[in-house]
Amino acid sequence: MPTFRYIFGFESPRQFHNNNQHGWDDEDSKALLIDADDEATALAWGQEISERFIQLLYRDESLSWRQASYANWTEAPADPWPDEQRVKAGEFPDFAPWLRPYDGETKG
Repeated sequence: MPTFRYIFGFESPRQFHNNNQHGWDDEDSKALLIDADDEATALAWGQEISERFIQLLYRDESLSWRQASYANWTEAPADPWPDEQRVKAGEFPDFAPWLRPYDGETKG
């Protein structure tokens, strides 16, 4: 089964607040490896991961990463990145390491 690197952008709660307050456009990004039958499947599953991540990050199930129109793409992986997670299409990664840097941030 082929492996694809999925990369997606998002705003942390602090970035969301500061971007709206000051007219900035700061974003963060995350990446992981997805084992999938094809690139379209990897991209679609990556978008599901992004959606769930943003809901966990903001502690709000009603938020939609998709509606915010953040960038996302797949690419062929070269060397693994440090601490890069790997999942199969249909599996979620361990979100805890991704969420830890944002502990204590709030939207407002």
